[in-house]
Amino acid sequence: MSFSATISSSTNPLPSSSTSHLQWFYACVERNNAKQITSLGIFPVDYTVRHKSHIEKIMIICTTGIIPYEGDIMKGGIGVKVLFSRVGCMTEAKQDSHAREYHDDGRYTMTGEQLRKKGELYWENWEVTGSDEEREGVKKFALLRYFRDELIPALEDKARRYNVIIRFQWDGAGPHNDSRLLRFIQAEFNKRGWIFDFQPSQCPILNVSDACIFPSLSKKVSSNQAVQFDGTRKILRGEAIWDAAKDAYAAMPESTIARAYTGHAQIATAVIEHGGDISAFTRGAGALHYGIRKTYVTTTDGVVMLEDATPTELDPKHLKYLRPRTEDLGGEEAIYRLNVDQQMALGVVTTLALVKR
Repeated sequence: MSFSATISSSTNPLPSSSTSHLQWFYACVERNNAKQITSLGIFPVDYTVRHKSHIEKIMIICTTGIIPYEGDIMKGGIGVKVLFSRVGCMTEAKQDSHAREYHDDGRYTMTGEQLRKKGELYWENWEVTGSDEEREGVKKFALLRYFRDELIPALEDKARRYNVIIRFQWDGAGPHNDSRLLRFIQAEFNKRGWIFDFQPSQCPILNVSDACIFPSLSKKVSSNQAVQFDGTRKILRGEAIWDAAKDAYAAMPESTIARAYTGHAQIATAVIEHGGDISAFTRGAGALHYGIRKTYVTTTDGVVMLEDATPTELDPKHLKYLRPRTEDLGGEEAIYRLNVDQQMALGVVTTLALVKR
């Protein structure tokens, strides 16, 4: 499941993008190529558990964004960290519980390490729903409450800090289609002059978090795991996974986030240029490389286009795709039917749209 948002200036509308996603972080990730450097004493290490269900995982909602320079994402922008939240809640243990202790004959008893003590608080993972906080006596993680109590206040903080309005977008996952949740979001966004929309269906490649943000976090979590256990690579447990994920998010440079969004803009442009044929630009060597690192220089909080890298023409040394032309979008008639935020995202804002706004 995923969210995304676009942030625009309230006085001089400028496009920017922000994504908020739910992602599972696992205690152990299988690797196809185990590293081995015998001269340094590095050998592949095997993991063993009794059952795959014993590999713990936690779900995290990560919200990031970008505020493009001068309203043009092709010029780069400022990376923004909005929110990093764990799905679930602290719950009081109703009784003592212990891990399994296996015996030589293959049998086991529940007399192993104590996992919970009656009366103490522990973290309980919850199922994500749209607006239901409980079903048949089982507590759920309602996105409506999350929006009301955490996400909207966090977005408001960024809106005040950067003097922007929010354009929010997410996919069509089940909980996202909850009618009560959608009515709440629309009402709250309307109050603030924010924009809410759905991302195109069946287009996971347009999900910037899945394309870059989460892979970057996952790699960092894996390295944190190795450091935490001195290279022995033991299986992480719930709280250790959360700590590793938080450290990875805190250490992620804003420039990495900004670079992800500039690359995402290239993917969106490629979809238009190839008429929606994703295979045309996702297959083959270097297919998903767009010249981002050659075109942008890293700043303290984002990326900015090099002065000599202005993409006035297609050049393999610079960006692979240019912003779409008017005729590529169906002509001026089709553009006028778009709202100003959609036009800004495409870099073709019209005077008529600004007057209507």
